[in-house]
Amino acid sequence: MGTLIVRTVDTPERRKEAAAHLEEEHFLGAGRTAGDALWQLIYEERARGATLVAVIVWCAAAFRLKDRDAWIGWDSVTRARRLKLIVPARRFLVLQSARRPNLASKSLGAALRVLTSHWHGQFGYTPVLAEPSGAR
Repeated sequence: MGTLIVRTVDTPERRKEAAAHLEEEHFLGAGRTAGDALWQLIYEERARGATLVAVIVWCAAAFRLKDRDAWIGWDSVTRARRLKLIVPARRFLVLQSARRPNLASKSLGAALRVLTSHWHGQFGYTPVLAEPSGAR
């Protein structure tokens, strides 16, 4: 397996490409985002160039999730102040053409390692909790 490189979607064309992959292969499609959203593309670098292997869309957290809020120990006031510091994975897709053992976990790990810097670069603040859900 080659080195995984994580890039943020930085052009409308790349976003359309990423959305098209989600529409075609993710069981929920691309959907729509609300609030802050960060699109990451994971490429595998090989001798002949980089190939897209996965797409992850991180977004603003749901306003209320009973179990999450209880686990964190938030009351209503604290949740209102800190909710933006949680970023769930809204969509996570490993492309069918790239699927093989361990690629999903390696892609997610690579994305998480750069998530805080990517998020801060795009939105000006740093999340403290990622919810990697919605994997397929």
